[in-house]
Amino acid sequence: MLGSWEPGWFRVVQTGSMGFMKRSHRHVPVILEKDVEGTGFAGELVNVRAGFARNFLVPKRLAQVATPALKEQRQKDIAAAEVRRGRETAEHEETAAKLAEQPVELKLKVGPGGQVFGSVTAAEFVKAVKAQRKLEVDPKQLHGLPLSSIGPAQVSAKLGLGVSAVIPVIVKGAKAAGTAKSARTAPEKEPAEA
Repeated sequence: MLGSWEPGWFRVVQTGSMGFMKRSHRHVPVILEKDVEGTGFAGELVNVRAGFARNFLVPKRLAQVATPALKEQRQKDIAAAEVRRGRETAEHEETAAKLAEQPVELKLKVGPGGQVFGSVTAAEFVKAVKAQRKLEVDPKQLHGLPLSSIGPAQVSAKLGLGVSAVIPVIVKGAKAAGTAKSARTAPEKEPAEA
């Protein structure tokens, strides 16, 4: 019958940029190219409504329909990322072990009464680590700075990928130039004779 409604009547196969997809309320697997709020993160394989994929995600290049070839490529990318992450984690753990071996020695200016002038900032700490250990540390990864007291201290560093290090520090005092009154006194001027 021409006028009767059939359940599969509106499920017409669409061709185009999305390949073969039925127009219906079914879900379609897509691989997200960018983070989409409420849907998932980049590289993730998610099932979304066909209309959402066809009308929003694919035209805005936020996702690609998950074809068997793309799924296989995604699996290879995931395996390569796991290998890379394992290598980077090992490097971070090695750096953390080197940082925790011996204390980093720093100096602060101290006045005659034991008063400390200034503090050790993250930039100064990074320079000291580079000079003493030959290691690069990002100042943004350091916590527990600035140091403004003399004696032993600890600075923590979050190196990434869940690896952190506690770096022992010894802050020593150094005499500040120009803080102590000089032993020399200015020669007295002779009174001018009139």
